[in-house]
Amino acid sequence: VTRAAGWVANMAEHLAAIHGTERDRVNCPFFFKIGACRHGDRCSRLHNRPTISPTLLLRAMYQRPANEVAAIEAEKQKQLEQQQLQQQRHQLQHQTLPRRFI
Repeated sequence: VTRAAGWVANMAEHLAAIHGTERDRVNCPFFFKIGACRHGDRCSRLHNRPTISPTLLLRAMYQRPANEVAAIEAEKQKQLEQQQLQQQRHQLQHQTLPRRFI
């Protein structure tokens, strides 16, 4: 029993020494240090959120520039498609309806 207790004590000391460091393969060191991780929910390590903290965490306050650029490009594409659709409607009206109805 004393041998096992010694092994457990050594393991506990080892785990306490590496907790929150790069050597810790279970807990994310970035999230441990700054409360955020660039991998987010896809991170292979655990993100332990404290139950109480003096730090205020505002989730999703910062959006990655790639997401913003993609959203802007999608909006531009949508506007372009709407303009093209309007032009096609206008052309179709001129081709099919007599001038007096336009």
